[in-house]
Amino acid sequence: MRGLLLLYRDFRLEDQTALFCALEENDELGILWIYDEKEEGIPWASRESCHGLRTRLTAFRQFNDLLMTIGHEASLIVGNYKEVLMTLRQQTYPFDAVYFNRFYDRAGRAVEAAAAETGAMVCPHEDVTIFHPSEILKKDGTSYQMFTPYYRQWLDRFLRTTVSSGRQALRPRAKSVALTSESMTLVKGRAIESAHPVLEGGYAAMITQWRTFLEDQLVHYSERRDFPSLQATSGMSVYLNTGMLSPRQFVSDLVRYPGHEPVLRQYVWREFYLQLLRHYPHVLETAMRPEYKSVRWERNPEYFEAWCQGRTGVPIVDAAMRCLKHEGRMHNRLRMVAASYLVKDLHVNWQLGEQYFFEQLADSEPALNNGGWQWSASTGTDAQPYFRVFNPWQQSLRYDAAATFMKLWLPEVGSAPAVLFHKPGGLGRYGYPEVIVDHGAAVRMTKALYQEARQAYLKELNRE
Repeated sequence: MRGLLLLYRDFRLEDQTALFCALEENDELGILWIYDEKEEGIPWASRESCHGLRTRLTAFRQFNDLLMTIGHEASLIVGNYKEVLMTLRQQTYPFDAVYFNRFYDRAGRAVEAAAAETGAMVCPHEDVTIFHPSEILKKDGTSYQMFTPYYRQWLDRFLRTTVSSGRQALRPRAKSVALTSESMTLVKGRAIESAHPVLEGGYAAMITQWRTFLEDQLVHYSERRDFPSLQATSGMSVYLNTGMLSPRQFVSDLVRYPGHEPVLRQYVWREFYLQLLRHYPHVLETAMRPEYKSVRWERNPEYFEAWCQGRTGVPIVDAAMRCLKHEGRMHNRLRMVAASYLVKDLHVNWQLGEQYFFEQLADSEPALNNGGWQWSASTGTDAQPYFRVFNPWQQSLRYDAAATFMKLWLPEVGSAPAVLFHKPGGLGRYGYPEVIVDHGAAVRMTKALYQEARQAYLKELNRE
């Protein structure tokens, strides 16, 4: 039998369900990543400037190096899913079965739909979570929209389940097929250049970093995790979201160490947002909570540009955004602060921020990115109430009191006393930009805008 394995966010040899099955069940196997710009959400031409795509391309190349150790190689084609698959099957490689791991975002759904139209046998596998979204449900059979009860049931099921570490031996029966096409341009893994530094060292560096965290830093995680200058988190999100590390391996490694509960809880947020996307795919297009779909956002591109470039006049926000732009990284605490500032101080549509983070975060993933933004914007499920707004000045004082992180990314004010970083206009004498909005006035406007949208929604409901 001839098989075709489609890749997406699952670049690993260990514990990769679709890959294992495809290698064992076929005589010949082609391995392919189709990059569909429309469904992926980032233009191919932006691959050098978008940390998110560049990181995945780096993971793809490193995965290819591993594939070659078992006599296989993957290719990449930029094009429409359906067109690429139909052309391959009709003109180049008449595969009998198409294998893939199931994902719940636009691209994942589009892959599954396109595979069904090829006429080949479709072999989807569940691989992105420990538990499938249909396994963690309320008593009435509906999905959870609140994290805490979801987490309780997830944890109860986990404690009654044996989770494999995923370190099984590959048994590749299928011979490698080199995919070729005269009508499409194929990119071999070895031809991808400009590796992203966040994945420098590949899988070996990942294992070392993970082991170091578990053995040396996990015990201090709870008290240090919110301080960006301490780098006290595991850093595994980029490996989980590119698929270099499987969720089963991550969790099975983690729970062997005492004091793992806070990190496990953070991991379960990942599965919570993934199951939400599985049950409510419309969240990628609009607000989860209908009463906040019509908030009147500020139409000021200068505000958004200042936020993107780190020129808002708020040091903690600007430092976070400059770090993101240059490295593709942002500490989780700072993601919440920066997102809150864009939405509730500048009153810019959260979807603009969501897209920017998706493009620029090295560890970007559609469900998690959307869930985080809808939480910050108070438009999603289990989100913070709209009237709760992060005060960026208090956040910087609490989590970067000595301005260590801020001075690293704002070198032009590196000589200023730390106390000035926590006061509006405090750095003005050093030539730092003025604050573009007053926080107190912005918060009052935020409450008014959300109340207006909610009242309009309720009024419309009453009409019906």
